[in-house]
Amino acid sequence: MVYRFRIISNEVEGFVREFEIKGVQTFYDFHLAIQKNLEYDNAQIASFQITDQSWIMVKELTLFDLDEDNLSLAPMDVATIDEFVTDPKQRILYLFDMFNDRALFIELVGKFKETETKNFPACILEKGEPPVQIKVDGGSSSNIFGDAMSDFEGINSYEDDTVVE
Repeated sequence: MVYRFRIISNEVEGFVREFEIKGVQTFYDFHLAIQKNLEYDNAQIASFQITDQSWIMVKELTLFDLDEDNLSLAPMDVATIDEFVTDPKQRILYLFDMFNDRALFIELVGKFKETETKNFPACILEKGEPPVQIKVDGGSSSNIFGDAMSDFEGINSYEDDTVVE
């Protein structure tokens, strides 16, 4: 089966993506497709949250196996789409900025038998600009180092300049 998902953002009006992915593919495959399409840095931590119809998390699919004993967590590289997408209108959150608790909203909009021979996952609809991947309070992230280093202003030398051999 091929699953069609619509992705929207509550931050950027007009942003829409639709992806098709095979049921036997993993959420990690879906993660990589989203990252590539949105031109996000895939070195950043992300996760999927399988939710109920009220967007309340039921299960979290993470990049890493964080806790084997926690039944509400599973690694996305072994979690297949057809294993976790069971509701005909399944809702999923894609957390892409963990530090600021920002997510994309994903909903299953269709499910059908594969008829075309194309590569999956595939983005089949692309409208609008995506939200920025990482938001840093107070503006540009380029000031983070400078702000931290300002604590050391005025410290130019050591009291004792002797070299220890």
